[in-house]
Amino acid sequence: MSDSIDKHLPQQSSYKTPQEFLDQVTLTVDTAEKIYKHEESHLYPTSSVDDEYVIIVLRIMDDKLREFYGGNFLVQQWVKKRKLFQTVHKAKPNRFFLYKQRYVYSLSGHTEECQWIYIVNFFQEVFNKIRHPLFTKNSIDGSHELQLFADAKLMMVSSHDKIMWAPFKFEESKEPIAEEGKDDSGDKLPRSASDEHSMDLSQNDIYVPKKKAKNDEKGNQNLKAKVLETNFRSVFSNLEGEQPEFLQFLDIGFEGFQQKEINLVCECETKIVVYKIVPIKLRKFTVFKIQEKFKFDKMAIGLQFGEIIHTVKMVQIGDIENIYLLTKGQGELILLTEKNIEIGTELGKTLAKLTLRNVRELEEKFQPRKNIMKGGKDEEDPDDPLSSKDIVIKLKSYFVRRSNIYLEETNDQIRCLESSMCKLQKPLKKAQRLLDDTKEGIQLKEVSVHLGFYSDYLIASTAVLLSHGKILSIFDFKTSKWSHVLPDQQGGSTAAEEDDDLDKRQCYFGVPDEEIQSLRLNNIFQNSIYDCLVLYKGKYLRRLKYFNEVQKTCFEKAIIFKGDKVKQIVKNYDMSLYRECGDSQARTYFMVYSSQTKKHDIWVSENGSRITKLIRNIDQQWIILNLQNSPSDLLGIYEPHLKRLSFYRIEHARQCLDTSELQAFISIRVDNWTPKEETYQLVNVSYFFFKNTLYYIQDGNLIKYNLKKKTHAITELNFKSAIKEFFMTASDSIYYKDKNNVFRFANLGIQKVFDISKLPTKLYDCKGAFVQKLDYCMMTSRFACFTSPFKVSITPNLSNYSIDLMSTLNFEQNFVFWRQIGNRLHAFKQPNIVVSWDLDNGKVLKSQEFNINLKGFKKHTDWNGSTLLKQVRDQTFDAKNSEDYPADSHAYQEEIKARIQYPNRQLFSLIELDYDGNIQEKCRFLFDLKIGQQLFVSYPYLLMMDNECTKFYILQSVGDSDGKFKNPKFDNTFYELQMLVGRPTYFSPNLLYRIYIDKETQQVVIGNTLMNTECLRIDLKDNLMYQAMQTNPMIYFHDDDKIVYLTVQGIEKVIEIVKIQKKRRTLYELKETANCYYSKKELIRRVLIDNFNFKKDLSAQIKHLKMLQIRATIVKRGLMLNEYLLDDVEKKKTSIKSEYPDNNIGNFSVFLVDCFRRELNFSYLAWKVIEQIKNKKLSILNLKKKYVNLLTFTILPNQENILHYLNDNFEELENFLKIINEVPPVKIGAKYKKKVEEDITVNDIPFLPNVHGQTPLHISIKKNNTRFTDKIVTVLADTEFDHHSRFIINQLHKLVDQVPQALGYYLEKRQRTTDWIKHYTRGKIQPVPECEFMMASNSMWDENLEESLPAIMFNEEVIEMPLQMSVLDLPNMQKYDNKNADKLLITLSETDNIDLFASASIRAIIELKWPLVKKAMKKYLLYPFLLMHFSFLYYAVYLFESLQESEGKKEDIGWDFQNPKFWIQNQKQLIKLLILFLAVYFFVLNFRQFVIQGFKKYFTSPWNYIDLIPLTMITCSMSIEYFFNFPTTERAINSVSVFFMWLKCLYFLRMNRTSSKFISMIVAVIGDMQIFLAVFSVSLITFSQSMFIISNNNPEDDKFIATFPESLLFTYRIALGDFETDKLGSTDTAIIMFLFILSTLFLCVVMLNLLIAIISDTYARVEGTSQNELYKNLADLIMENEYLVPKGQQDEHDNKGSYLYIAQIDANEATQDKWEVVISDLHRSTLQRTSIVDKTCKELAKQLTLILQQTKEKFEMQYQEEQSKNDTKFRTLMKKIEKSNPRTSLLGGEDVALTLGRLQSQFDYDNVSQAQTRLNAPKLANIPSRKQRRSARPASNQMRDGDRSHDSQAQA
Repeated sequence: MSDSIDKHLPQQSSYKTPQEFLDQVTLTVDTAEKIYKHEESHLYPTSSVDDEYVIIVLRIMDDKLREFYGGNFLVQQWVKKRKLFQTVHKAKPNRFFLYKQRYVYSLSGHTEECQWIYIVNFFQEVFNKIRHPLFTKNSIDGSHELQLFADAKLMMVSSHDKIMWAPFKFEESKEPIAEEGKDDSGDKLPRSASDEHSMDLSQNDIYVPKKKAKNDEKGNQNLKAKVLETNFRSVFSNLEGEQPEFLQFLDIGFEGFQQKEINLVCECETKIVVYKIVPIKLRKFTVFKIQEKFKFDKMAIGLQFGEIIHTVKMVQIGDIENIYLLTKGQGELILLTEKNIEIGTELGKTLAKLTLRNVRELEEKFQPRKNIMKGGKDEEDPDDPLSSKDIVIKLKSYFVRRSNIYLEETNDQIRCLESSMCKLQKPLKKAQRLLDDTKEGIQLKEVSVHLGFYSDYLIASTAVLLSHGKILSIFDFKTSKWSHVLPDQQGGSTAAEEDDDLDKRQCYFGVPDEEIQSLRLNNIFQNSIYDCLVLYKGKYLRRLKYFNEVQKTCFEKAIIFKGDKVKQIVKNYDMSLYRECGDSQARTYFMVYSSQTKKHDIWVSENGSRITKLIRNIDQQWIILNLQNSPSDLLGIYEPHLKRLSFYRIEHARQCLDTSELQAFISIRVDNWTPKEETYQLVNVSYFFFKNTLYYIQDGNLIKYNLKKKTHAITELNFKSAIKEFFMTASDSIYYKDKNNVFRFANLGIQKVFDISKLPTKLYDCKGAFVQKLDYCMMTSRFACFTSPFKVSITPNLSNYSIDLMSTLNFEQNFVFWRQIGNRLHAFKQPNIVVSWDLDNGKVLKSQEFNINLKGFKKHTDWNGSTLLKQVRDQTFDAKNSEDYPADSHAYQEEIKARIQYPNRQLFSLIELDYDGNIQEKCRFLFDLKIGQQLFVSYPYLLMMDNECTKFYILQSVGDSDGKFKNPKFDNTFYELQMLVGRPTYFSPNLLYRIYIDKETQQVVIGNTLMNTECLRIDLKDNLMYQAMQTNPMIYFHDDDKIVYLTVQGIEKVIEIVKIQKKRRTLYELKETANCYYSKKELIRRVLIDNFNFKKDLSAQIKHLKMLQIRATIVKRGLMLNEYLLDDVEKKKTSIKSEYPDNNIGNFSVFLVDCFRRELNFSYLAWKVIEQIKNKKLSILNLKKKYVNLLTFTILPNQENILHYLNDNFEELENFLKIINEVPPVKIGAKYKKKVEEDITVNDIPFLPNVHGQTPLHISIKKNNTRFTDKIVTVLADTEFDHHSRFIINQLHKLVDQVPQALGYYLEKRQRTTDWIKHYTRGKIQPVPECEFMMASNSMWDENLEESLPAIMFNEEVIEMPLQMSVLDLPNMQKYDNKNADKLLITLSETDNIDLFASASIRAIIELKWPLVKKAMKKYLLYPFLLMHFSFLYYAVYLFESLQESEGKKEDIGWDFQNPKFWIQNQKQLIKLLILFLAVYFFVLNFRQFVIQGFKKYFTSPWNYIDLIPLTMITCSMSIEYFFNFPTTERAINSVSVFFMWLKCLYFLRMNRTSSKFISMIVAVIGDMQIFLAVFSVSLITFSQSMFIISNNNPEDDKFIATFPESLLFTYRIALGDFETDKLGSTDTAIIMFLFILSTLFLCVVMLNLLIAIISDTYARVEGTSQNELYKNLADLIMENEYLVPKGQQDEHDNKGSYLYIAQIDANEATQDKWEVVISDLHRSTLQRTSIVDKTCKELAKQLTLILQQTKEKFEMQYQEEQSKNDTKFRTLMKKIEKSNPRTSLLGGEDVALTLGRLQSQFDYDNVSQAQTRLNAPKLANIPSRKQRRSARPASNQMRDGDRSHDSQAQA
């Protein structure tokens, strides 16, 4: 991996939550900065929302638009999305006063147009202006008045101390009002056009007069305000009565909601007075009567003397009276109502007011106790002590919207004051709620229901087209620039020139015909030309072509369907087919009203071609259904008068049909289809067609209509009646806006039973958006909608596991070359532009130009991060033309010479792109490239490859210069077959090494390219995997010095080429650095993603589940080959990368429909669903199995999967595993059998660490979640080899205490029999004594495994035996230099769960480590200890005693070393020196052990005390003799030392397997005797004290116990049976004998037998687990003495391999256990199949029972009918017999009865026979009837048979 790439790789994803991901992948286009910006808006409230109208002031932001409009500010009047009036001003509108259908306003400024007051009456189409009476050029801010007032008769303008008035009257129009809902054709049109993408051109329900301006015929109304001549006079000049005293006027307006009278608010010195103004009209003039209405003192409302009042505003809220908002000079606000003022100031105070005192202190106290939600509501505690206090804010401004007052603070926070609280006189504090919205957002939300100045928009691949008024604006994503298409560029009228004349400005009433109503994207051509249809209000159509590459537009001059009216435009295209194949036909159908024939025709445009007539003279009532996602040749037509829905398949569009001919193309017809919408509303209804199913909205719910079914065809999906606008990309994906204008997304295919309340649906809150339309770009699979008034949000398809990059249409055609670096994509475009994308969100980062000229160059090849360009030019060369060359003059001269010398050679340029998108030209060179040859460059080396050979060149500078122009110098030629793959796959990225296969030996040869020498050979034999046809081996370079190869066993290895310099020779070695194992399924995916097989459009052909499995395999491969390496498994992973670029692995970033697509491991929907499951809002059991499989392989950006999120939800974990493990059957005919497709199992679940290196097991262990841990460990035990072990191996020691049983099961199951050891079924192994297996360390797999493994484990001298070979899936756990292995053994040595040592895995690890540790213990511990032990014994027993008396009798020999007496006399000192030296040696070892083990571990082991005590005492004993002469003390110390020295021998006996269990038994007995010793001590003290007291009663000579310690010894001897009864004293004999007998019974009999029982029980227990105890002792010894093993031996042991191979003798019991496992598996599978069979049988039995019951009922019914008929026949026959033969009446009763019985039986029998014949007709067809058989026999026999049959039937 190159350093440049690795440095810029993102370590962690930039988004951590689904909402952050959604925000980042959503592209926002803000129109407020480049088109219009909201300045202010005014709403005239009425009792009905429909009657409200809005005045909005917009600032025009673009210079081109300002030039077109003729001004800077746009004033528009709207109601219910219908524009009533528009005017333009250069100055900003200042004051507005609204009254019913009219309003007045003024302008701020000093220009000529600011000298007027403008009056508008939209109802009468009046636009007037009156000279401003208070205009002055001396106004600083350009505001010439404080308040405006106007009603139907007069106007008032007030300023500080002046109030002027003037009468005026609007002229009413006498023209009749046009009937709503009708057009010129007489057709009834839709009554509502609030639907923004409605294709109908009708007007809204607004009264619009037919009177038009003169120039209205031209389609434009440039109004000029009519001047009203009137004179303003002062109100006080015509005043009736005295003039009131005041300082200034504060406000003027109507009183209350009913507007009953005019109020004037004035400020006096100490009071604020409200006057009522009553105009009285006399004959010739008007007088005013001013009456004082009420007043209030300033002091009473908190105003100080002399304090400045800024404003007093009368506000009308709802249906209540005026509320007075008094604003002080410092920004404080006081709210008062008339009722408060009238009642008194005391009550007025209860309403509360806003002040500035203690702002910060109260907010800091109040804020933590309030939970201010994002929705803007406060949750208040009524018991809160702060509730009684006022909220104190710093007021910046306030504004009123409908029934609320909004307070804007200085920190830009907005508070809402509800009018209901003011009306109920509640404290202001409780009436407030803090809002998150801005002031502009709140203002526009209230009025957005009426505004619609953005008429329509559409999103294409690289641009957004937005229509507003007569203008079409286009935003290009690559350049992030706006372009505006004015009417003159559309073929319409010319733009107004900038002039002071208002006639040239865009001012008009109503909607001109030139305004754009809607847009339709007809087609996008391959040359990046967008074909759009623009529909105007005048119902004519224009065709627009937008050239994406040059950002230019072109309108066709002619009007489409000129003179006719377009009724409908419907576009059909198959979105799913387009997304999958990139080739989907598109048709646009037009329903046009012909002005000539007065009938409707249907026209069609196919793939953007010319528009032709398809169907002529159709019924005017016909409606074309707006079918989305339908085949282009499918035309849906609804006939209202017949209530019939018909679908026609018209393959060829180049034909013209009439209605009779159209019936031949009928495909589906549905009768009696009656939608709930009115007929004229169907043109605005969207329908979606998926696989013969129609989707549409009805009553806010989604309806699925199966067109193929005759009954039960309709299915309603309950969306709580919330859908307002929707769009579907597939049959299970729906995007919609609800009634609250919230943009939502729902997937219909993830739940078993659909429940919208449990799905995460909310995306964006679109409240305040002017446009409700949802648009979809099929090329980039993105949605667009207005999420705010001026913002368009473009969101990718949230259910897809991919992101399409914006502005990548025709990627390969538009860009010369590109490079992906980390999470960025850079693409170069001619001539010098580089466009950069962020692959995480698909957005364009930047588009920048460089000073480089690559004109005429095209991409040739790319290699090692560089791109080689080839210049395509004529053969003739002009040396004077320097346009195509770099600016470097010296390099230019070199190139000129080379081109002149070699005129037929081609010019190449080597280009590099860095992470930031900067481009650099590395060099240029000439090369004679022939057909079939390709060049690859890794500067300064060049490869030329063709079908014959590969040639190696070196790019050298020309002459002595170091310019950019280079000259290729030939070096070597290679003829290996593997080189001929068309790409240097078998070369290193820097081209210094190459790989090829030796034809003779089939070995892999690594050679030096530059020297053309052989470096190394790898003998992989037949294990190397090849691609198709066995020609291309799967071995290549992972990096410049690392090689990767894949074996047939499913093992991928990374080996490093290590260069060793020895003197003048360079030697090469191979070192394995990483490996990865693939299961059978993963191996198939691994081969699939290899570059030999990978294709750029591969992901488009793979389903989501398969793609996620491939992505999971790539992530696992990256972790194992780059992070979890062989030598780094034990290291703690704190942060890991999420992606690893590899040139040999397909990155699955592909071109689809010429757009660049980035594949992801997750989707927004999957992330949200996983969070819903985590928060227990959704159950996995409610999800479909197919979607659960998707969630299984979903890897989130933080590299977590669903198991990470189920850590705190054990129930859902069990549900998840239950669904994964179940085998879903499918019904085939009448039988059930297992699914043929590949099922997801536990082995397939990706168990990966997150970016912090934590797996789900890490998290559960950290949280001490024992249930989850136990379940996960149990599940992981049954997974395949190398599935997860590397990621959790550092947590095994923590499982010992948390889940020991699960750990034991896990360790047993991790012995896996892999493919490369399956053939080891017999072998000559000789296990270690008292060990049932043989083990050896080796690599996962290598080329020498077949030789090295038997050599280590097999012994030729023993008998061959059946065996089981397995490899332990716990890498590096048998190594010494491994912290994880040390932690596990330490924890095992300290645990009480002795059963863990029964695991063969643990035993094998211990057995492999023990020999070296044992050898080191003998060498460094045992032998020095024995020397020290026997030396000390010799010293303490012999030397110290024998030489003690002869110290003073020594003969002075001196230092004669040759004299034997010298050694005899000084042997004591020599021995002491030896002992002291050994003591220091053992002190050093103990200190080293203390450092390794730590304080706690060291001092909790009793064996360390046995080490330290004798060493310390021996050192003291030896030191005492040099300073003091205390032989008695020294003897005592020596005796204790000898005692502990002998105890130390027990420690070394633990090394022996036989004696180790006895040591363990002694330790266990001591441990079990703790309670016994406590009871025994208490009993001992009890008897000893009693006897001591009784002994003191005897005389001195007769006492048998003298002291208390002696009493303890006396009692202890009694307990052991050592006592004498004649020495128990002479007094209190009875008591003594009682205590004696009781002590002997209890201590001697009871306690000793109890001790024997305890020891026996301990012995039995230890004996039963002796082997486990043995291995526990060995583990303890290994951890204590592992440091003694030399480093060289440790490295030699560790380098043998990372995995442990275990060979066990396959005994009968093992075979039996194996068969038991097989039988249990068969039994379990049989039970599963049996349950399926039982279920099937039960269903079949139910069906059979039902059939039999129906047959029986039918048969009985037929039988009864036949019997009734026979009875009738019989009676008729009897009547005939009686009539014909009267003698029958003379017969006896018996004969008559017999005869009747026979006849009746005969009739019954015939009846039954007939019924059976009907049932068994096929079977009885060839069988003769009974009558035939009887006729064939003699008559006597017939009579006999008749009697018999009669008897038998009678008996029956």
